[in-house]
Amino acid sequence: MRADQILVATVSAGLGVLACLAATQRWQGPYRLRSIAAVQRRYGLPAARVLLLAIGLILLVLAFVIALDLRPAYRSQ
Repeated sequence: MRADQILVATVSAGLGVLACLAATQRWQGPYRLRSIAAVQRRYGLPAARVLLLAIGLILLVLAFVIALDLRPAYRSQ
């Protein structure tokens, strides 16, 4: 694994963990973000938490894929 892949995987994992923690704990900061606040106003706090948790899980999966250096089958090495 190259150094840039380690950096991107680490940043993605860190942001994913923070997003998951923000969704499960009572942090108010992430709900000030414009997109999360719009979801909260329109659909309520539970929907905003689900969205934040989904973003966190997607970032964690992305970090896992980058760390394992998985490539599409059509990409030549």
